Amino acid sequence: MNLVTMKFGGTSIANTKLMHSAAAKVLQEIYSGNKVIVVISAMAGVTDHLVSLSHEISELNTADNRAEYANIITTGEQVSAGLFSLQLQQLGIKSRSWLGWQAGITTDDNVIDSDVLNIDCSKIHDSFIQGYQVAVVTGFQGITNDNRISTLGRGGSDTTAIVLSAALKAQRCDIYTDVEGVFTADPRIIDRAKKIDYINYDEMIAFAHAGAKVLQAKSIEWAKYYKVKLQVLSSFTSNPGTFIDESKKPHSIVGITLSNDSSNLDVAKISIIGTNIINDAKLIALVEESISSTNIIAKEYSLMMLSFIVKEEHKFGIIKQLHSICNLD
Repeated sequence: MNLVTMKFGGTSIANTKLMHSAAAKVLQEIYSGNKVIVVISAMAGVTDHLVSLSHEISELNTADNRAEYANIITTGEQVSAGLFSLQLQQLGIKSRSWLGWQAGITTDDNVIDSDVLNIDCSKIHDSFIQGYQVAVVTGFQGITNDNRISTLGRGGSDTTAIVLSAALKAQRCDIYTDVEGVFTADPRIIDRAKKIDYINYDEMIAFAHAGAKVLQAKSIEWAKYYKVKLQVLSSFTSNPGTFIDESKKPHSIVGITLSNDSSNLDVAKISIIGTNIINDAKLIALVEESISSTNIIAKEYSLMMLSFIVKEEHKFGIIKQLHSICNLD
């Protein structure tokens, strides 16, 4: 059985018109002879609204509070899955939706940011044998051994897609977003940022830990563990995206990220990502020379990352400067 996984983020299914466009991409895979696992996020803005409502009522300072919170904020995915499955049925596709627990995703007891402990996808596998063409699975959620709904943390739909791909031996896992792939920097900040055609798991993990919001960090760690082939691409074009696997030649410098510190809004962190970058003494000297010492509050260096804590008001100028210095323009 040829099987592919397609994960659609919230901006890709923000309304029923966009759901129809996403469903058309699923239809193309069906026409190609594939069965499809669709992993679906909540529609854009829904989870944030549910989070806000919960905080209006509770400080979430007990285990029971947090369990109800997880139950509340996972409902957005349930709505999306049902609507998307209806959309597929309207296109003549035999589809059904699955909640995380129905899909067999068991997690630990940390219901707010849980880790996957076990995956039993036998019922989804059986549904394909019975003639279903698509399984639409709610992202972001699982169930604990105590039968409590749990969440996989913000961005957890990525993890859902990857662990299901591994368990069901999907040929590939396509992550659909509102951008065309992974870029050398955020293209909304740097208009000269370039799409990266190929990137390996370790580079993508470093990107995510440095603050890039393309994929959840632990989802890529699962992909590396199970050797799941990934592609990050746009829901709004037919262009190829960024391919992520273990076989690609590493980059000396792959890109730059920018992240803010929620506990201190006066500073930001800029990170340069590259393989074995800590041993590039020439680059480190050039970068440190180019950034005025008065703007550097702290430095954090590791094997694949050079990070600088800088004053918030200078962050855009510095990241643009570093993008050029690193020959990424």
